[in-house]
Amino acid sequence: MMNSTVVWCIAASVVCALALLVILNVGMPEPLRITLMIIDVVALLAFLGLLVAAALGQRNG
Repeated sequence: MMNSTVVWCIAASVVCALALLVILNVGMPEPLRITLMIIDVVALLAFLGLLVAAALGQRNG
């Protein structure tokens, strides 16, 4: 069974991916769009890193 950290990381990653789709499809000024994309991609990578760390920690005991 997955622990809560893994579930939260999966949920946060999905939210970040959906936010990236929204940012790409909504008309907004270019500097704001680039800034939001950078923040979103960094957050997505952080959550995916936490997901991998949690999964490895769970597997190793």
